[in-house]
Amino acid sequence: MKTGTTDSNGELRFINLLFGEYQLKEVTPPEGYTVNPAVGDSQNVTVGSGSVDNNRIIEVENYEIKPDIRLTKIDGTTNEALENVGFTLYDADNDPVGNEHVTDASGVIYLEDLTPGDYYFKETTEKEHYQENSTEYYFTIKDNHTVLDIERDAITVENELIPGSAFMEKVDADTVSSNNGLSGARFSIVSTDEGINFSKTVISDENGLIETGDLRPGNYTIEEISAPNGFNLSDREPIPFNIALSQTDPVEISTEPFGNNVKTTAAEILKRDAVSNRSLAGAKFELSYQSGDYYDSNKSFTSITGETDENGILRFDNLKPGIYELVETEAPSGYILDQTPIEIEVTLDDVALGQVVRTTVDNHPFAAIRLKKVDNETGASLSGARFELIDSSDQVVSGYETLMTDHNGMIELTGLVLVTTVCAK
Repeated sequence: MKTGTTDSNGELRFINLLFGEYQLKEVTPPEGYTVNPAVGDSQNVTVGSGSVDNNRIIEVENYEIKPDIRLTKIDGTTNEALENVGFTLYDADNDPVGNEHVTDASGVIYLEDLTPGDYYFKETTEKEHYQENSTEYYFTIKDNHTVLDIERDAITVENELIPGSAFMEKVDADTVSSNNGLSGARFSIVSTDEGINFSKTVISDENGLIETGDLRPGNYTIEEISAPNGFNLSDREPIPFNIALSQTDPVEISTEPFGNNVKTTAAEILKRDAVSNRSLAGAKFELSYQSGDYYDSNKSFTSITGETDENGILRFDNLKPGIYELVETEAPSGYILDQTPIEIEVTLDDVALGQVVRTTVDNHPFAAIRLKKVDNETGASLSGARFELIDSSDQVVSGYETLMTDHNGMIELTGLVLVTTVCAK
């Protein structure tokens, strides 16, 4: 075994070594230094027969012992260094070590020559407009604390500006109700500040209130991206707004609410012969709005009229949700007019899905009766026989009180309601 000490140039020479395997061990590092923790104090060396190995140079690295710590304070969103933020250092007994330390222009506090032991930093003076921070940042100074430990144990403290918030209203632009808030609309909020990549989605609540939630002070836009069920998407341009530093109360984005127009759909009326189910042209109808969110009882509703086409179809377009009343005003030729009101309901789901609301209306045709009076023995036609028409209630049908057979013994009746039971006497 050979020993030695490095000279002023940091060199140590071992001579006259036999070929073979050796272990080089650093026994005592220079004062103020420690061995490389990645290598340790020993390494194996081979002395061979080659010329290079006869003059082999082995480098041994030492690290300076530096019982130091570095703390850096930054904005958690922009990574901007935060100056003039105060931190107090505490030891393991929770006693302050020295006075408060303040971050420099680079946001750094660097403390040197700490006694080995356990410590923690606590923020004691916040930067204006930033949130309060009560977190304790722990670290340990070892006996052989090196530059490597300083880098490994370096503390980065992120802080965010005090958030603010904003609000706006979402309304049904068509309803006559004063309670016109719309829920379920989705909005995109996007930061327009340079270097900040931020967006979020919010949804209007049951009262139609749009609340942004907490937002970092800065500039934003809000835009509707999805309309509530049954409504058209708002075509309003993105609205800019600002959240001020240390804002305490929510700010109203715009006094003009986001308005949505309700979607519309169509109603189709199919007019049929009640007996044959044949489609009937020429039936006229009147459609009026009776009740719903879009019915104003203080204003007269202009009725819509129309006539069935050759396919028996009448279409009413642009109908909003609500209850409508359909009344036939003129029947097709040869058919009985039925003015019984028919209720047609258009729902929010109908307009949302674009479903056509279909209704079938049947009309009974007028009936005809032919009666022939004959001699029961000869079968000869008998003219001049008198009859009256009696209904199922044994009442004479108006207009048919006196009927007489013609020279052919015939009576022909038209314009009778098909469903009426009659008896000729």
